[in-house]
Amino acid sequence: MERLKELRRQAGYTQVQLAEMLKTTQQTVGRWESGKVEPDIATLRDLAMIYGTSVDDILGENPLARTDTMTSNHMFFRGGEDVEKERFWGHLGVRFPGQVKSSWYPITLSEAEHLSDFLANAEPSKPWVTVRSLNNRVLLLNVLAVPRLVLLDDNADQPEDDWDLSWDAYQGLPQEMYPALVEWSMDEGLGETDEGGYSDAFREAIENVIKTHALDGDSISDRIAATCVTRLDGTVERMTAGGEHLWELVEGAEYDVLPAMFALEDGYGEIDIYFPAQAVCCVDMPLHEVMNAAQLVNKEFEKELEELEVEKVQPALPVPRKRGRPRKIAVSEGADK
Repeated sequence: MERLKELRRQAGYTQVQLAEMLKTTQQTVGRWESGKVEPDIATLRDLAMIYGTSVDDILGENPLARTDTMTSNHMFFRGGEDVEKERFWGHLGVRFPGQVKSSWYPITLSEAEHLSDFLANAEPSKPWVTVRSLNNRVLLLNVLAVPRLVLLDDNADQPEDDWDLSWDAYQGLPQEMYPALVEWSMDEGLGETDEGGYSDAFREAIENVIKTHALDGDSISDRIAATCVTRLDGTVERMTAGGEHLWELVEGAEYDVLPAMFALEDGYGEIDIYFPAQAVCCVDMPLHEVMNAAQLVNKEFEKELEELEVEKVQPALPVPRKRGRPRKIAVSEGADK
């Protein structure tokens, strides 16, 4: 995989250094990069942890990516302008209605420019925009209903009276760790997944995060898995929303077709809760759930396209001729014979 070589060079590692971190050999790393052997899922997760990203980004399969470049919460990577745009840049500060201080989200330069361009051309009829953070959040923002937005370069001075960060809000964790933390909270540990397992190093990193931030099942559900809907009056509703509805909201905002009333499932489809869009200023949702839902939708779409292609190339079956004696033609009286 040529992409693995490119990412390693951007991170500034030699094959020997990367092999040492992964507890393998330089020859194995070389075979991965040449495409002779593919790394297993546990190794890909370790690479994602090293590069500060997700397995989907490493494989170039992130459905929410704005560019083909890997998104990372690391500050420095070698490369051109496109590479720099997808690294940690600074923070988005959002002052929600009724809040005294802003909520801060780490973002890339690409996201900062995306939001800045949108704000410069905001229209009353199209106030919704999505922003992806580096700490596993997707913000669906009604920019005309948010009292204050701040784009803060990490090189700038932090506001002394408005700089209270949440547990992961400075640069975020590597994206691959967030769904693993949710899995840990549900099973009280990391087991095997459908795709494969986790290395000892990855498990240890998860345990260190849990210990450092005093996380448990309830706090992980509240901080990582929950979707928060903030209304114009400042009230917040938390829920465990289904990824399919979240992805529909993101798509609706991207294509300016957000419905006047939108629904979110609370309790994994047990309850549908409806919100009037004009009464909402933000939907703060978990990035990993949106990514999973988007991938499922894309796979279904690709499957439908493949079926259509099969139908196009499949030859039409000949119409069988009826056998037997020919029918007699009835002739009405008076007709010419």
